[in-house]
Amino acid sequence: MGALSKLWCLGPRRCQDRVRLLTIYKFRDLELATGNFAEENLLGRGSYGSVYKAVLKNGQLAAVKRATCTTANPSTSKERFILSQIECPHVVNLLGFCERNDEVLLVVEFMANGSLHDVLHSKLSSSSLSWSRRVRIAVQTARALHALHSSTPQIIHRDVKSSNVLIDANWNARLGDFGLALRGDTKDIMCTPAGTLGYVDPRY
Repeated sequence: MGALSKLWCLGPRRCQDRVRLLTIYKFRDLELATGNFAEENLLGRGSYGSVYKAVLKNGQLAAVKRATCTTANPSTSKERFILSQIECPHVVNLLGFCERNDEVLLVVEFMANGSLHDVLHSKLSSSSLSWSRRVRIAVQTARALHALHSSTPQIIHRDVKSSNVLIDANWNARLGDFGLALRGDTKDIMCTPAGTLGYVDPRY
């Protein structure tokens, strides 16, 4: 499993500083966990890269996010940094990471029911997504955003959409994909517009 890395972080409710332990994985372990990043373990693919289902050495299911470009990827490094500072039940949990030369792979908890987009557009959406579940998912997503915006420093996601709302085995929502996220205390707030067409903040 690798050594443990201690990262100090401030929780989303302005609570006291606490230590988060992230596992530093060996690349070979992630190769084995994903079947050498086999196509049958592919959970999703986008412009950022690919996400693979993994079975870790302890038997835990996880998802491994690997960038398309194997060289240094600033969005992956930013996502790792931001997720290491967040501890919220409605934000996807970062389990650890792997550094291989300039490549960074993220290991996050596995979401058994995929993304909200997948569920909404599946043939079983009407039966699996009752109105009570839909309301709960909406409320939990709003709570995730509230936690991000209330944290110190503030975190701005910038790409909230159904495909970035992940659903666990108990139909609870977790906000994921922080590759475009910014911290409110940096000069990044003056950067160019970012996000997905149709979901971008209209104030841009």
